[in-house]
Parts: sequence; structure tokens; C-alpha cells
Amino acid sequence: MSNLIRNPVATILATVATPKYKPAPEIAYFSARGPSQNSENLIKPDIAAPGVNILAAWMGNDSDIAPQSKDPSMFNVISGTSMSCPNVSGVAAVVKSHNPSFGPSEIKSAIMTTGSDRNYCPNQSFSLRCLELTGKSR
Repeated sequence: MSNLIRNPVATILATVATPKYKPAPEIAYFSARGPSQNSENLIKPDIAAPGVNILAAWMGNDSDIAPQSKDPSMFNVISGTSMSCPNVSGVAAVVKSHNPSFGPSEIKSAIMTTGSDRNYCPNQSFSLRCLELTGKSR
């Protein structure tokens, strides 16, 4: 296990760049919004989860992001669906652990029906369900 980190440390550098997204709880500018491109009657996405500026594991040999005289970090702050997916997967695992007989459709239904309604797209005629882990989801 050469990637074992006993004392994880991350360096967060100050930036002068203005982010293109609004702080939470806004849907990121790069996120997909419904209705589906394939069918106007199909609202997508099914659920929204945190995926902006997530501190995540990173390839330790990426020296491009390391400050001078510092070893490359094993962590990085990144954004995207690859960051929101683990949040949904974790909730799915909790739902499954409390309901071992649930199949994929039942797990998806439990996540979707216990999420919080949020209207992040006021110019759209729908609201979005946001991931939420409560006693109801289990």
C-alpha cells in the first residue's frame, strides 16, 4: 500500500481569479438542467448533489499543481460530476445497508423521493430534488 497516507495534508493557495459559479446552494454553471434533450417530457437530472470545490484524492505525482519547494499533494480541490457521484454513491450505500432487499430501482426511488425540493432555475417550470441523507432516506 504505497499510497497510504497517515497524516494527510493539503495546501490551499489563495487565488485572485473570480469563480464563474455562484456559492452554494446554487447549481453550478456547468451542470446539466432539464428538460432532457431527448424528450421535453422527461425532466433531468433526477437528483443534484454537491460537486463544486470538493477536496478529493489526487495523483501524488502531479508536480504541475504543487507549489515550488513543496511535494505534490495527494489531494486537490476539483469540481464536476466526478465529485458529485461519490456523494450519491455514499447515500445509495447507506440506503442499501438499511434496506438489504432493495434493488437499484428502489434505491434510486428512495434517494429521489427523500431529497429536498429546490427551485434553482427560476426561469424553468420545474424544481430540482437535492440529495439529502435523513432518517427518511434510510
